[in-house]
Amino acid sequence: MSTFNFKKESSLYIVYNNLQYNIDIEDISFSQTFTENSYSVKTLHNQNMFEASNISKANPANFSFVMPVLKEGDASVQVVLDRLLDYITVDLYISTEESVFKVENAVFTNGSFSMTKGKLLTIEVSGEGSKLSKLPSSGIPGTPQPRATTKTFLQAIEQTVEISEEDLSSCVYKLSVELQNDISWNAYTTVDKGIEAIDNASSMYPTNFTVQKRVLSGNIGQYITDTNSSTVQNWNKNTSLRIKVGQNIGGTLYGFDFNIPTCSFTNRLNVGSLFTQEFDWRLTDNSTALSSIINKL
Repeated sequence: MSTFNFKKESSLYIVYNNLQYNIDIEDISFSQTFTENSYSVKTLHNQNMFEASNISKANPANFSFVMPVLKEGDASVQVVLDRLLDYITVDLYISTEESVFKVENAVFTNGSFSMTKGKLLTIEVSGEGSKLSKLPSSGIPGTPQPRATTKTFLQAIEQTVEISEEDLSSCVYKLSVELQNDISWNAYTTVDKGIEAIDNASSMYPTNFTVQKRVLSGNIGQYITDTNSSTVQNWNKNTSLRIKVGQNIGGTLYGFDFNIPTCSFTNRLNVGSLFTQEFDWRLTDNSTALSSIINKL
């Protein structure tokens, strides 16, 4: 298995429709493994204890990165958000001081919106791809897309939470929103290709996938007071949810607006030095496009 972890010295590029997007990252990792099958070579005349090996198939490549969210309408943030919502594949290029790595046919399977109050607003993206390879440092394809001339990294300072149009914003101490695209790679192994595989270049790599299901869910944590205890240990399977989070700059809120028309939630009480309640919710409506539910402000 090969696993790579890089931070500030690395640059991430997304190439989609022959357009090149430079993505700001805080952290990135990527890896790919091969499947090994061992078999016995022991015979009556030769009692070999160590087994032989057959390697012909690559598992899907894995990757993850953390992207800070900008105030400016930068195309790099939008392309990540769009590909998370529509799960169309892209090629990822990770450029370091010494090498360029490529993840082919990368699909974003998970997007977690980090909204810890007072900290940077970020999206942690993870996914899978067909093939990880090391390339010569000969440039990255695609037409470079312009970046914002200034970069303002947003903080999660302002928070608005409404369930069934009831304002629950006061005393909220944590928020999370996560989108999961549950994919399954189509079968890609054959006897003939297995026989032909002699190295990583001729190994069998996944190429196509299907989406099994999608989940948009999250969690809301709130301190309990005299005025917000009516929902404790309650549940609802048909309610609206609105979450706005970001930073107010010049009288305008910049960040994210999650406008969820129909969701279910369960509420649980946590007893400690302070009493808190937590809402675990998930989207249950299929009639509204995700691009209308998750909006960058």
